[in-house]
Amino acid sequence: MAEFTGWLAAGNELPDGVDLISVVTLVDSSRDNYPPSQWLADEDWPFPVLVDSADNEIAAALGQAGTPFWVLVFSDGTLASRGSGRIPPETLTKHFNLLLAEAER
Repeated sequence: MAEFTGWLAAGNELPDGVDLISVVTLVDSSRDNYPPSQWLADEDWPFPVLVDSADNEIAAALGQAGTPFWVLVFSDGTLASRGSGRIPPETLTKHFNLLLAEAER
């Protein structure tokens, strides 16, 4: 979070045609980032956020294997890629650009 918001604060932007939507999963009052709403506000997170159910239905539907977890979806709703682990903002932007180029074909 902090790395990505710092990257944005430095004047970087998502490529045109990319919408980023966050999903808060695995909410647990014993974790450092609880409550997630405060954590996101503290990090100046500028993107829309969906909150998963207590049963983590969104996480299960997406096949979440760990955190952070990324799901990239084409505009028609088909899965482009997914995975877990840290992705630096510059690398994530490269993924976005590759997927945008693929979608234009």
